[in-house]
Amino acid sequence: MSEECHSLNQSPPNLVIALDGVGGTGILPLSLMAAAKFGGANLKIRRFFWNHGVFMPFHDLLDKEHISRKGAELAELIDSIDKEHSVQVVAKSGGSLVAVKALELLSEGRVARTILLSPAISPGYDLSRALQAIERNLICYYSPYDRVILGLGTSIFGTSDGVRTVSAGCAGFEVEPQSCLYPEQYAKLEQERWRPEMLKQLHNGMHFGNSATPWLLKNVVPLLNEVD
Repeated sequence: MSEECHSLNQSPPNLVIALDGVGGTGILPLSLMAAAKFGGANLKIRRFFWNHGVFMPFHDLLDKEHISRKGAELAELIDSIDKEHSVQVVAKSGGSLVAVKALELLSEGRVARTILLSPAISPGYDLSRALQAIERNLICYYSPYDRVILGLGTSIFGTSDGVRTVSAGCAGFEVEPQSCLYPEQYAKLEQERWRPEMLKQLHNGMHFGNSATPWLLKNVVPLLNEVD
């Protein structure tokens, strides 16, 4: 299932695959489409629906086999795209692990850039294999004020990768490259903490703040549009 948005000012557009968080409401992909349109960005945004259905958040979060299976499907989709076209991935919360699982199956440099918004992944997760599939960088946007869903919530129910802890979307990833499979790949990881000035773009530091169209227009769309 996919939804697409085309910008008319340039050709060909950069392809962006967007993954929502748990629950499958489509908030993040739709907001990103709107931000791209308002910004006149040369982007083609395709939604990858990985969820069990709409409003089934606990199934999405806790079904590890489903996450791995959808990651494999996403990897297959990316590999089916003409390699002359750049591919970028934007994933929100529970969708972040689906994106990471896909990256782990792809060849080196297959994806130009990946952006994770409030990832519901444990801070100690080894990203190095996923980073190997990225040509430029992986940017993680996190907020210490995302305490209800990615603090308390994942401490009780577990992160997408099954660890009962505060998620990387709240605390950031713990970068210990020496203990990772491919430590040199961590040079591609960038982490951006919520800042009070983001209130101007309607991001209040909590879980759904970085799904706001003004924030995406200011912080995410320019990054996606710069990739050739």
